[in-house]
Amino acid sequence: MDLKDIKLEKNGEHLYIQLFNELKKLITNQTIKDKTKLPPIRDFATSLNVNSVTIINAYKLLEKDGLIYKKVGSGSFVSYNKNSIDIGYMDFSGKDSNIDSFPLKEISGSIVKILEDDGVNAFKYEDPDGYLPLKEALANYFKFYNITTRAELIQIVSGGQQAIDIVSKALLDFGDTVITEQPTYHGAVKSFLSREARIISIDIQKNGLDIDALISKIEVRKPSFIYIMPYNQKPTGVTYSYENRVQLLEIAHKYGFYILEDDLGSELEFDLNNRSLKSLDKYDRVIYIKSFTPLFMPGLRLGCIIPPEKIFNKFLNIKTSTDISTPGLIQRAFTNYLNNNNWNEYYKTLSINIRSKSLLIKDILMSDFKDLISFDSELNSPHFWIKLLKGDSRRLRDICIIYGIDITPGETIGVDYSNYFLLNTKSIPKENIEPGLIILKKAINLLYLEY
Repeated sequence: MDLKDIKLEKNGEHLYIQLFNELKKLITNQTIKDKTKLPPIRDFATSLNVNSVTIINAYKLLEKDGLIYKKVGSGSFVSYNKNSIDIGYMDFSGKDSNIDSFPLKEISGSIVKILEDDGVNAFKYEDPDGYLPLKEALANYFKFYNITTRAELIQIVSGGQQAIDIVSKALLDFGDTVITEQPTYHGAVKSFLSREARIISIDIQKNGLDIDALISKIEVRKPSFIYIMPYNQKPTGVTYSYENRVQLLEIAHKYGFYILEDDLGSELEFDLNNRSLKSLDKYDRVIYIKSFTPLFMPGLRLGCIIPPEKIFNKFLNIKTSTDISTPGLIQRAFTNYLNNNNWNEYYKTLSINIRSKSLLIKDILMSDFKDLISFDSELNSPHFWIKLLKGDSRRLRDICIIYGIDITPGETIGVDYSNYFLLNTKSIPKENIEPGLIILKKAINLLYLEY
């Protein structure tokens, strides 16, 4: 069919909607074949006797539906395969929790139990440093991970971001220095900058922070603290070696600064030799923060800080002035869950689930994407830090969204990472990984056609 023969009703619905529907029909019944170039906007408008805006808007709708793609300098092309798999929205960004492992029955049971037993007391303000039975339950829980602490030294907070903000307000003044990994968590960077601190970044190596680079920076300017994520570091996926952790502790002791250790799911046990810096800290230099949000319950903001004893009160004063207390119902329900369910069994199941998904993604990336991307295939992590050969990952995400999948573009980590993106295993069911990656591969190929 000649596209110039398309008939539009001037007195009907909007012309661009009519044209969109006509072209969609021709594409999906394959009258217009995959990869066919559509007419240039001005020529098509002239042949149909319509305004160019009509063509532009119709093409935009086709692109949004994933039926065409634009190639810079060349025009718009059909992108339709009748054998493609419609699997709905696929989240590789990791924004949501592990839906396929979430212990909904146990958590809902804990909430109901607290409401029945505690009544209106469940909604009262708790102590600023947290609900004592929860702190006691956590002190017992941390023993399993070789962290010995007292309940009174645990401070309950509303998630990891609040923990970082409290540390920043307690320890940073104008002009103070913080050393971070490169790349690192952008939320932490924003918190440090809000205190007008000076940030020095040090590259991540395969075994952890570059020790030589760290020492050279410290000898010029001692930091108030260094901020690290030693397990499955986000975004790189690096897990620090035991030797690297011990070296960091010795350096902190020698030069007199603190280490802010952000625990992003060490319980996953991707590295069975994992030991937190806090568990190895004989000098009391580690400020340990643990969020139960990323792996367990993102909508229920809950975490804790275990600071060195001599600066505990600094953190408590900041917490009190920030939000008085973390919601009591959440604290009490989580206490009930910890005391009456096998938390470690949940994490064991979760670890097996995520490890299985991670290995599947790695195998597919290595076999089907080897000429499209680069990543460190030697790492074992629940997420993948992937470099594009060309193009911008924000544009890649735009294409992915059209096809029903989501990723995290590198620009959300930092301006220097526009050609990187993050692929997370956390939110996606295993049975959808392969079809989802088929779509991702198509999206990357479409991106590369634009360059």
